[in-house]
Amino acid sequence: MTETLFDWFGITQSSTNYDNFKIAFWSGLLSTLLISILVGLFLLWLENKVGKKLMQSQHAKETIVFKGKVTTLLRLPPATVASIRAEEWLPSNYLELIKLISDSPIHIWKSEGKKDFQGLLQRCEKISNKYEDLLVSSKTLNLILHDELAKNASYSIHNAEPILGLINNFKEYTEEFKKGPSHKMPLPVIQMYEKFTKTNSNKELVTNYQQARQTLLIEIESLKKELFDSM
Repeated sequence: MTETLFDWFGITQSSTNYDNFKIAFWSGLLSTLLISILVGLFLLWLENKVGKKLMQSQHAKETIVFKGKVTTLLRLPPATVASIRAEEWLPSNYLELIKLISDSPIHIWKSEGKKDFQGLLQRCEKISNKYEDLLVSSKTLNLILHDELAKNASYSIHNAEPILGLINNFKEYTEEFKKGPSHKMPLPVIQMYEKFTKTNSNKELVTNYQQARQTLLIEIESLKKELFDSM
């Protein structure tokens, strides 16, 4: 095969020519291979860089849409719907905000390092963490309160809603409570509330829940102020 190659290129066959040919052949092959590798690495780097920029652009668009949704929710008038569960005693638009935050890839958007949105995203993460704290205290409160209602079935209180209304200091409940027994605030509810909040362990439970709820509300109000002040 070597002789054929020498014939093709018109090279006089000698040991010196043969050695020079081998050196030139392998040098060319290695150079071509190295160039191919370098070109391949460059194309891979370019593809990753372009892909990252496209991803960052997509995340920026998603964050803008997210900010718009957050702003819209916080513009709604807060209205709380009475519930038998402690963690649901929040304005409905706040509950929607918490769900929106939970469903959004906040940690991914934060990693992109967009300075315009870092404050918003960090505040949303805090809200998510504070809501988790509320869930912990609410779970215990729900468990103990519903257990107490089950044990005291003779009070004929159908659910925990009025007790939670008093625990959360909602005006429509506290005003009726101050007036004394009525159709809106039956005597069994008053008695059950006083009995439940009488023990030290339950007092601590209620206090922990109230503090967790208040801390969450303050965090949401801070986000609201931060957003609207920047407009």
